[in-house]
Amino acid sequence: FYVYDTLKGFAKYPQTEYLLKAGLYNLGQAMLWGKEQCFDLTQKKLHRLLKLPDKRYVSTLVQMDADTHLLECVQRIEALGNKVRGGMLAADVLQKYVERAGHYAKELIRYFVYATPHKILRYLTCISKYEVGIWMDYLHFGEELGRDLRKEFVLFPKNLSERHDELARLHENKQNELADTYIREQWASQRDVWGWSNGGFFIRLPKSAWEVIEEGDKQRHCVGGYLNRIYEQKSVILFLRKEQEPDKPFYTVEYANGRIMQY
Repeated sequence: FYVYDTLKGFAKYPQTEYLLKAGLYNLGQAMLWGKEQCFDLTQKKLHRLLKLPDKRYVSTLVQMDADTHLLECVQRIEALGNKVRGGMLAADVLQKYVERAGHYAKELIRYFVYATPHKILRYLTCISKYEVGIWMDYLHFGEELGRDLRKEFVLFPKNLSERHDELARLHENKQNELADTYIREQWASQRDVWGWSNGGFFIRLPKSAWEVIEEGDKQRHCVGGYLNRIYEQKSVILFLRKEQEPDKPFYTVEYANGRIMQY
């Protein structure tokens, strides 16, 4: 920090003094840098300034000289309230958890309602840091597919990679089925809205999810991966064809946000 910038920061964020006096030096610096989204600047009490409902984690944050990542983790833990299994986390457990979970630490906290942080930490120590991301995908697929994550053998799979790939296939099949239903309904109800022909060419909607996948395979592009965007109504995929070759792919068009995105 330059002296001028520091003084300017103190003038804009006088609450920085509370953080520094409490020994929260990293958070004080973060505030001076303008990371005000982590704080409630309308509050004067320290725990309220930190967006915490009470003081129970304040001493832990001071002991660890928390940064914004750690503070946001604690905020998410507190937001779950009594749903967190096992009660309040000790400073050493919290520190180890954040270190092992890495940048997935905030997202993974939502699963504290299914198992104690100690059990989650124990599983994290059994897998590599690379596999933490695979586990997060696995848990996401499990939720989407309605798996009972309260059961430990589901929450903590022994063969993580195999179980991840299995759920990924099931999840993809489910998403494709949903997309296929939507595309068929779209064809039935909107084909005249999107249909167009002129000068030996015509545009139409796809009739099924399989037709979108096949279009991508024949054109050697990635439209087959756009099924979720179609189902979520983020994009409309259109086929441009020659009237003399109506079944042969010619150009694929993506329409979104009121304009043609790519073709």
